[in-house]
Parts: sequence; structure tokens; C-alpha cells
Amino acid sequence: MSHLVFNRYVGLAPENIRLSNQQLISAIHTIEQSIHLGAAVRFGNCIPQCFAKSSSSGCMAGTAFISVDVQGNVKPCNHSALSCGNLLENSLQETWESDEMNFWRQLLPNQCQSCSELSNCHGGCRAEALRAPSGFDPLIFKPALEQN
Repeated sequence: MSHLVFNRYVGLAPENIRLSNQQLISAIHTIEQSIHLGAAVRFGNCIPQCFAKSSSSGCMAGTAFISVDVQGNVKPCNHSALSCGNLLENSLQETWESDEMNFWRQLLPNQCQSCSELSNCHGGCRAEALRAPSGFDPLIFKPALEQN
């Protein structure tokens, strides 16, 4: 094995694999220790910096890339249920500028606007934001700027 990528579970995890926040923070710290020791390990999807400081970088889904399935259906990311168009029916530009894609991009929580980590974190996971009653990634807490 040459490298290992850790992804957080996106969606409602089955009860038998659901982690508490403390268990997830502990796992993040273990991954960070492995990285610090030189292991070829990285995070795959974003962990908000206000949840736990880490080398995780934020998700650029819907702002730098999209996901397209074999039928031409476009989603901002492969974890999202949000459909933003179909490349067999609309151009890439029309899909990129669609109301659905713009809605996705605006799922940035207010508390993230002034956060010092926004350029790294990008406001957490928007696929999780769509599922959450709060309308934002459930791992987002107080802005990192305010935690210091």
C-alpha cells in the first residue's frame, strides 16, 4: 500500500458505525499523528477546522469541480443528492450557472463568513448541509477565529 485516504462518512451512518464527536476528534488526532510521523496518509473529504484542527482541506465541490454520472446527470459532488442538470440536455456553462448550482454555492453558514479558516475549510461539507435541519454541516461549531 502506497498511501491511505480517510473520508468522513457523509449521510446518516448506520447505528453500529456512528461515532460520537469525541470519537471522531480522537480519530482525527490519530490520523494527524500518523501524518506527522511521515505516513502517506491524508484526509479525503473536509473536516471543518472549527470542529478539529487538522490538515484536512475544504471541499471545492460546485466551485472548482462537478460530478457527472454515465447518464450525463450533474451534481456538485458525488456525495450530494442535489441534481443540477444534465449535460445531454444543457451545456456545461448552463449547468454550471444553474439556479441549483448557485443554491449549492450559497450554502455557506453565516458564522463562517468571518472565520480565519474559511479559505482552507470552505464552510464544511455542503452535502451534509443539505441533509441537516440546521442547513449547514453539523460539524461546524464556532468560527475558528473566535475559538482562539
